[in-house]
Amino acid sequence: MAQNFSISEVIRSSWNILKKDIWLFAALVLVYLIIYCLAYLPVSDKIILLVQQPETYTPQLQVKLAIHMIIAGLIMAPVLFFFILGYFNISLQAVNENAVTLLRFLPSIKKIIFYFLASILFNIMLFIGFMLFIFPGIYLLGRFSFFVFYILDKESNPIEALKLSWDKTKGMGEKMFLFYCVLIILNLLGSIIGIGLVITLPLTTIAIAYIYKKYVNNEFKTLYT
Repeated sequence: MAQNFSISEVIRSSWNILKKDIWLFAALVLVYLIIYCLAYLPVSDKIILLVQQPETYTPQLQVKLAIHMIIAGLIMAPVLFFFILGYFNISLQAVNENAVTLLRFLPSIKKIIFYFLASILFNIMLFIGFMLFIFPGIYLLGRFSFFVFYILDKESNPIEALKLSWDKTKGMGEKMFLFYCVLIILNLLGSIIGIGLVITLPLTTIAIAYIYKKYVNNEFKTLYT
C-alpha cells in the first residue's frame, strides 16, 4: 500500500541531516564543480565567441570546438558517474545515522557494476519519457529513482532494483512528481545563485535517500500530510 508524505517535512528533515556533515558534502560538490570547470576551460573562450559573434565562427573552429567538447565529455562522464554513485552512498549513510567519511564514498565493485547497468536502462526510459514530453519524464524519474538505493542498501541486481523502485512507489506517482518538481526548482535556484549548488545538490540526494529509507522501513507516520 502506497504511503503519503509531506514534501516540506522531507526537505526540513533532510536539511537537519545535512547540517551534521555540511562541510564534507559541500566540499565534494565544490571539487566536482572545479573538475568540471577545468575540463571545459580550454574551450570556454571559443564557446563565448560562438555565442557573441557566431558569424565569425569558421568551419575549422567548429571542428576544433567539437573535438574539445568530446574530449571534455569523455573526461567528465566517468567523473560524474562515480560522483553521483558515491554521493548517493554517503547520503544513505547520513540518513542511516552512520558516520559519513570519504573512505565510505564508493561502494563495492559489484554494486558499481550493478549501478552502471541499471543506469543504462534507467536513462533509456528517462530519454523516452522526456522525448514524449517533459512531464512523463519527471514522472518516470520519480518512480524509478530509488533503484540506486536498492542496489546500495539491499544489493539488488539492476532489473530487480528498477522493478522494486517501480513497485514500491505504486500510488505515489503524483506525489513523487511534485517532489521532483520541487527538487528541480531548488537546484535551478542554486545554479542561479552559483555557489548555492554546494547546498542544494547534497540536500537533493539526502531528501531522496530520506524518502527511500522511511518508505522501505514503513516509517511514514510522521510524514503524513
